[in-house]
Amino acid sequence: MPQMQGRVTAALGPTNTGKTHYAVERMLAYRTGVIGLPLRLLAREIYNKIVDLRGPSVVALLTGEERIIPNRTQYWVCTTEAMPGDMAADFLAVDEIQLAADPERGHVFTDRLLRARGLMETVFMGSDTMRDSISALVPKVSFQRRERLSTLSYAGAKKISRLPHRSAIVGFSVENVYAIAELVRRQKGGAAVVMGALSPRTRNAQVSMYESGEVDYLVATDAIGMGLNLDIGHVAFSGLSKFDGRKVRDLAPNELAQIAGRAGRFQTDGSFGVTGDAPPLAEGVVKAITTHSFAPVQRLQWRNHRLDFSSVDRLIESLEMPADGDRLVRARDADDLIALRVLAGQSEIRARAKDEPSVRLLWDVCSIPDFRGISHEEHAELLGAIHGHLHESGEIPEDWLSGQIQHIDRTDGNIDMLSRRLAYIRTWTYVAQRNGWCPNESHWRDFTRAVEDRLSDALHAALTRRFVDRRTSILMRGLKQKENLVAEVNDKGEVTIEGQFVGHIDGFRFRQDVAVSGDEAKTVRAAAIAALGPEFRLRADRFYNSPDTEMDFTDQGGLMWGEHPVGKLVAGDDPLKPQVASFVDDEADVEVAQKVQRRLQHFIDRKVALHFLPLLNIRNDESLSGITKGFGFRMVEAMGIIDRREVASEVKELDQEARGVLRKHGIRFGQFTIFMPDLLKPAPTRLRLVLWSLARGDEEFPQSPPPGLVTIPAVQKIPAAVYLKSGYRPAGERAIRIDMLERLADMLRTEDSRGGFEATPDMLSITGTTLAQFANLMEGLGYRAQRGEREKVREAQERSSPSEENAAPDTPETAPEVPVPEESGDQGIGTPREPDPADDGPEIEEFYTFVWGGNRSSQRKGTRPQRKGKKAPGKKGPKDGAKVKAGRFEARPPNKDRIDPDNPFAQALQGLKNRKA
Repeated sequence: MPQMQGRVTAALGPTNTGKTHYAVERMLAYRTGVIGLPLRLLAREIYNKIVDLRGPSVVALLTGEERIIPNRTQYWVCTTEAMPGDMAADFLAVDEIQLAADPERGHVFTDRLLRARGLMETVFMGSDTMRDSISALVPKVSFQRRERLSTLSYAGAKKISRLPHRSAIVGFSVENVYAIAELVRRQKGGAAVVMGALSPRTRNAQVSMYESGEVDYLVATDAIGMGLNLDIGHVAFSGLSKFDGRKVRDLAPNELAQIAGRAGRFQTDGSFGVTGDAPPLAEGVVKAITTHSFAPVQRLQWRNHRLDFSSVDRLIESLEMPADGDRLVRARDADDLIALRVLAGQSEIRARAKDEPSVRLLWDVCSIPDFRGISHEEHAELLGAIHGHLHESGEIPEDWLSGQIQHIDRTDGNIDMLSRRLAYIRTWTYVAQRNGWCPNESHWRDFTRAVEDRLSDALHAALTRRFVDRRTSILMRGLKQKENLVAEVNDKGEVTIEGQFVGHIDGFRFRQDVAVSGDEAKTVRAAAIAALGPEFRLRADRFYNSPDTEMDFTDQGGLMWGEHPVGKLVAGDDPLKPQVASFVDDEADVEVAQKVQRRLQHFIDRKVALHFLPLLNIRNDESLSGITKGFGFRMVEAMGIIDRREVASEVKELDQEARGVLRKHGIRFGQFTIFMPDLLKPAPTRLRLVLWSLARGDEEFPQSPPPGLVTIPAVQKIPAAVYLKSGYRPAGERAIRIDMLERLADMLRTEDSRGGFEATPDMLSITGTTLAQFANLMEGLGYRAQRGEREKVREAQERSSPSEENAAPDTPETAPEVPVPEESGDQGIGTPREPDPADDGPEIEEFYTFVWGGNRSSQRKGTRPQRKGKKAPGKKGPKDGAKVKAGRFEARPPNKDRIDPDNPFAQALQGLKNRKA
């Protein structure tokens, strides 16, 4: 910044005193001049005024995202942050200098106050609260007191519906602004929206609607308090606190005055007040605002400008230097310093920033504002990518830049999406404005500006569609005479009143249009429900006579009629007799609700009877008695699936006759699970999960596994009971279907679990796994899987598959086999290793040998696989980790254990054996 060479004036006073107008007049009196303004919107407004007076060839506009610099520039209109630091202009002015106390941007305004000077004259404009600070920090400054040109008065609290025309309603968040604008649209017919995040193009289009009288109300953030000159008669605060970036705090009286002062321009008086949920202003605050009497600013935000670029650490240290004196306080960390710290923690970035030019480049990249408002880490990640390109090639590659902009250059979507894209394009507009960063600067500056203009126009159109609606005025006129409101329903269920869409029918409930709320919504709903009576009765008749195929239940217990939710399941006294709750509007006829309720109950009762018929047969079989009846009811309570370990004692007490009776009801006694194969089908499984979760009172029900899968991933956080009710058992990293697990168990009985055995093709086939997956599954069942490699046997020498007499039978209780995946290999015994092209030796394959590990928790007690015959004296099984010789093992359990306890001839065979002994 140039040293002070001319007089310095502080033009201080409240709003509407003509301070900015005065500074522009003073600047145009000189040959050259620079003026810094707090907002990009205000900079564009002042730029347009000076262009009208002096022409575009001598006026420059310089902001973070706009750069209009004619060759013969005399006057520079800038945002305060973008003011050139090496320019010697005759005149220099900074507006809203009281922002030097702002925690976010204050250090920039303080720097301009201390260091920015014009050669002939310097003017600082702002609030009178800055008088003491300026006097202490700026030598030989002269003060000029500016008086307000109109009177500002307090109007108290008013409802939004009673606010006068030409009112501005102020909110302190985007969500609040949108909510108020929508309320005004419903009650008043429309509102324009002004926010600091809007582009100048969108803001000007919105303001033009207000200025032209198309809408009479303006909803804005506190951005209107920064010098925007609008025809506002009344300012209403919807709240008295805001989030300042770190916490929610109350607004100070001088901040309220800055905003309230927008009411009444030039010599037209204005008023201010509160609305909505905002409490009335305290008497002292009102007096301070109307008399412009506020506590002086005591301390200004400051950050060291003498930066040390010798290293990254030195740069950070210079930025963290504390302030000197009582009037200055070190500013809290800004986004650029936070980004620098994040990037400095990356070794790759530090390796690039080794000398002063590279450190300066890193700081320039960190100065890119976070327009997107994302996390510091995400913003730093983008900056790191930009820095990498600039460091390696000196500029950003066009193809990479094009790819970043391509997904932003879209004009579809809602207001939030368009606003987000506008925030994103501002980053690339800023990058394109930096000298030397893009290979074709003029092209990318024009291109990013064109994208911003398209998004700005689309956002203006979206804001207008959402917050300016002539329908509201039509409805408001009709609402004054409720008997005149006529509602109609078309064949799509859309409801209109007086020709205006107000909602639609979803099943037997009226879904009101989200654009209708408040007092209007109550009346509109009452009128719509009255008109919908015949439609509800007609739908109820059609629903009652519709077939079950048009209805369904969801995994979460909802009841659907086509695409419409019409009810939900609720727990009853019996898990197999769930009740229903219908979704019918309270305003509908009682007859409609009863008819829907009866039809839904019929539907779910028939579903239970269809899918759980075997369970109902057990419950209704009066011939069952004693332990057989008790075990049957255990199966009913468990909905057809029980872990054998839970009923081991009951199963042991069942004799062969009792088991035979239960088998006739479809119960299978498996080694791991006792289940009913008919209830493992997809439809009964889906219903079982819903009814089981409903009976347990779960808030969220598990989803049924996709049909046809033999194994599914085993997720640790999902309880084993959920897998069991789904028809699966966890084993290792996957869960296997319980009927296939029993088939596998039948195969394993023929293997030598002590000496070790290998997987057969049938084992891989029924499990539908690769060899490695099968090994993991076997480990989950309690086996040790020992991996080995060997020379692959030639085709002529390969073993044949097990004979048919040893293969497991394909019973009706089991599902069709799943083909073996290609990667499992044809043999199922080993997987060929990828041959080395340089190796002419034999082909090597990997194989697994499975040995019983003694993990009885994974199997039913007493069912450990046993080997046929007596073990050779002194022969022991392999130790853990010992290599087992590959080959087939033929071993069966001792004869006494091979007698099936479920066989009706078991007792006779045992007696014959005892006599021979």
